[in-house]
Amino acid sequence: MSVNRVAFVAYEPWETRVASRFLTRLKEEDPSLETLLIVADPFQIRNNRGSRRLRKLAESASHRTAVIFEDLLEWHKTIPSVDQRDALTRVETIAKSEGIDYLDAVMSSDPHLMPRERAPFYHPLTQAEKNAASVLVFEKVLDTLDAFAPDVVVMMWDQYLVKNFVGAVCRARNIPVRVFRRVRYKDYLKLDYFFLPISQEPGESLTAPNTKENLRAEIEAFGNSLYPNNLAVTEAGFVEQCHNAPLKAIGQVLARGWKAQVRKLQTGPFSRPRKFRWLRYWVSINRRVHLYLLMKVFRSFRYIFDRKTLTGEGALPERFVVVPLHFRPESAILTQGLGTEDDDVVEQVARTLKGIDPEVACVVLEHPSMIEDRRYAFYRKLKSWGNVVIADPVIPTQELIQRSLGVITISGTVGLEASIAGIPVHVAGYPEYLGAIQSHGSEALQAFLTACANDEGPVSGEGALSYLEKHCHEGWQGDLGWAAIKSEEALEETVTTLREMFHASTK
Repeated sequence: MSVNRVAFVAYEPWETRVASRFLTRLKEEDPSLETLLIVADPFQIRNNRGSRRLRKLAESASHRTAVIFEDLLEWHKTIPSVDQRDALTRVETIAKSEGIDYLDAVMSSDPHLMPRERAPFYHPLTQAEKNAASVLVFEKVLDTLDAFAPDVVVMMWDQYLVKNFVGAVCRARNIPVRVFRRVRYKDYLKLDYFFLPISQEPGESLTAPNTKENLRAEIEAFGNSLYPNNLAVTEAGFVEQCHNAPLKAIGQVLARGWKAQVRKLQTGPFSRPRKFRWLRYWVSINRRVHLYLLMKVFRSFRYIFDRKTLTGEGALPERFVVVPLHFRPESAILTQGLGTEDDDVVEQVARTLKGIDPEVACVVLEHPSMIEDRRYAFYRKLKSWGNVVIADPVIPTQELIQRSLGVITISGTVGLEASIAGIPVHVAGYPEYLGAIQSHGSEALQAFLTACANDEGPVSGEGALSYLEKHCHEGWQGDLGWAAIKSEEALEETVTTLREMFHASTK
């Protein structure tokens, strides 16, 4: 693969720093290489420290830098005045000209445009505003890609509007992509040749040059989670504390709530340059954030004192499938779900089961970190379908999985974990491990549930193990997060690993 022009799309500040160093090192290796850093995060342009970092980076870096939201102030004047029909026409024109038939899902992946449970503090927008805001981003991205004409586009993770649109454009235009992700086992990293696995093709990821010795035995004894930093695992201790030591849990809730309020005071409007302090788009409402943080405290108290309203009374049904809910609005779920919401999946499962076997229930397992976020109206909606039972999140996920007939997930790591445990799994979204799971997609759900009701659900254990075996390689390990830049040594180590993987993928 001939590579002369490399574009790296970065979102978070830590990611921007890693991407900049990555491109700098590539340029040092080959001075003839053209490199471009595309900054996709609106926060950095409207934050004092972030804007200073971007200015410094643009002045000193050997690569070019394009900031998608550099015209944010001008956009705030433009968006309200855009005609509703004109905005819709421009969105439809882009979808048609680029050959992208899922732009609605791309737009819904951004909580700034479509606020959700964990981000209710952005301004509610009209459909016209959503279309106008989206089309300005889309046009800026297209102009940037057209001007640079990359041979390959590099990203980390799958995150929000810009990355989702870049991924869709690259797929439509057949521009090669390289997406660094966690393998979802320990700290192993992988490099995918796709943004979303909408179509599975051979050779879609970088394969480990050597199979890790005894990997299968190690994986099969993984314990509660393949990925120990999984939020469902890290928050499980707090949920147990709510049951076993409620007074201690109350103290922890109050301490967490206070710290969150203080942090927000430090990052409110006055942390922004003066001209960005009172914006409407891609900016949270300060008073809403403080109210949201306060409500998290009360919802945690609700769980401590009134769990039965959430979970109901009585034992779990004898025969059931499990739908674990996701952390929301986690960027990967918004992207890999391609517009699918948790309650959409639960409703489809519940209604389908009624027609297959009314004796099989749909058990919903709440994500431990979401007990402080969701309103009871959400749970009442799930229960209204009749055959839905909400399990207390204190129940260990593996225990619930082992008792179930099957597991349905949008894109969670539980899909791999349940498969390895010998439990049938159906994937409703487009996680990067999709090719390892036999049953996926809404059209296959009925057949999957029918098979599970007959105790014949398809088990993807071999596929999951082969997937992990294919990607776990000693040396391709690290942290794609803030720990990657905790020191100069950590940054260089991360960049060296990513460069090694990138070069291996272009040979």
